[in-house]
Amino acid sequence: MIGVGQPLDVTYGPKGGVWLLNEFSNSIEHITADRKVETINVPLARNRLSEPNAFDPVKPFLLSIAGSGQFPASISALAERATRIGPKIWFTQGGGLLRLPAGSGNHSRIVAYDPGLSDSPLTPYDDRICVYNLPADDPEGYGDNQVIGLTAAGGRIWVAESRGFFNDRRSSISSFVPRKALCNNLLNFGDKDALASQKLQYCDFGRTPEQDGCMERLMPGYLPDDIKIAHLETDPEDDSIWFSDARGKFLGHLIPAQDNRIELFRVPDSHAEPLVGMHGFGGFPWNLRVDQDAVYIAEYATAHILRFDKANATFDEVMLPCPTSQITLHSLALDRVNDRLWFTLANESAVPFAEAGSTIGYMDLASWRSYLADPPRSDTIRGVVYEGLDSIAASPENPGEHQAFRGIAIDPRSGKIALATMWRRQLIELVPHSGF
Repeated sequence: MIGVGQPLDVTYGPKGGVWLLNEFSNSIEHITADRKVETINVPLARNRLSEPNAFDPVKPFLLSIAGSGQFPASISALAERATRIGPKIWFTQGGGLLRLPAGSGNHSRIVAYDPGLSDSPLTPYDDRICVYNLPADDPEGYGDNQVIGLTAAGGRIWVAESRGFFNDRRSSISSFVPRKALCNNLLNFGDKDALASQKLQYCDFGRTPEQDGCMERLMPGYLPDDIKIAHLETDPEDDSIWFSDARGKFLGHLIPAQDNRIELFRVPDSHAEPLVGMHGFGGFPWNLRVDQDAVYIAEYATAHILRFDKANATFDEVMLPCPTSQITLHSLALDRVNDRLWFTLANESAVPFAEAGSTIGYMDLASWRSYLADPPRSDTIRGVVYEGLDSIAASPENPGEHQAFRGIAIDPRSGKIALATMWRRQLIELVPHSGF
């Protein structure tokens, strides 16, 4: 990887290339089908400085550094989701994950990149990029949406506005129709009125994204006060949306076709207080995936996979083997061809123990379904955890760093597996053997 930041999420593109999103960045990495690496920067407005021909980029985000407080930045710490939607690559820039309320702008942006377009040399930014700036609903215009999740359903883009995990602000889910006219690649966040004057604003009562080009937000009262929405995933069966609650209390289900009706299913085991420094977050449900039968949720802190049966509205749970509490369950990916649920086990500690514990594996979903259908008579639930991935060579730029597998993606055409590796700042692609 040649851009800044730490690899976090990964997705396959429409032409066989791989796209990788770094947290603490203002870019996305592209590995082409012929293995060329390029960094694509997201446009930022620039203000002229007093020196001749000198310009300073605007700083839409806040960074929160332990012992140093919060300060404006042109890189987003919350860069949590990269996904392919149709022919485009979409990713989030959620600002900074703050422990204190924003005292200045901490804005979120949703970015679309269309690899089918061409970039004109006459424009000041890459014409394949379209930036949607989330509106601010506070009088000061600080924003502080702190977006995590991103998905598409019913012709709209849906985003999870967590609005911070360490406060009492209500989370929300918002949606908009991704029209080109709503893009604003060079919004001057240094102008306190700029965000309020852009085209994309929250819908007033009686307005809709389809008719009025606004962003519709779930109104207060749709969700409990203490829920903190993390990731979103679209159900392939009916275009409804499932969402995880980082506080570990609920699995949520939003049904746009039924006037945005919401169902909440209480998680039976909250795993009280396993995360040091994050009181009340339990197992910290984060990443999730959905197939025709079930919703699968990764509990980051406890390395448990929850399976929610959609037909019976029941939970089942599997604990993954981890040699140390430093190992966390980071991401999930569905292999629909082989009926497997892949996962990454990450050691994100800068001072690691049991380095080989950072690895990947999968659950055999057919055996899981069989076990649930008749536990006394069926086999146990089968799964695989791989060994030896710590022996993959580190990059020359980061020779002493250990593996920390985070995002994972499966190429449905070839079965290849892409892995985002945090400390080594690599993308690793595994090619399955015949009969794998």
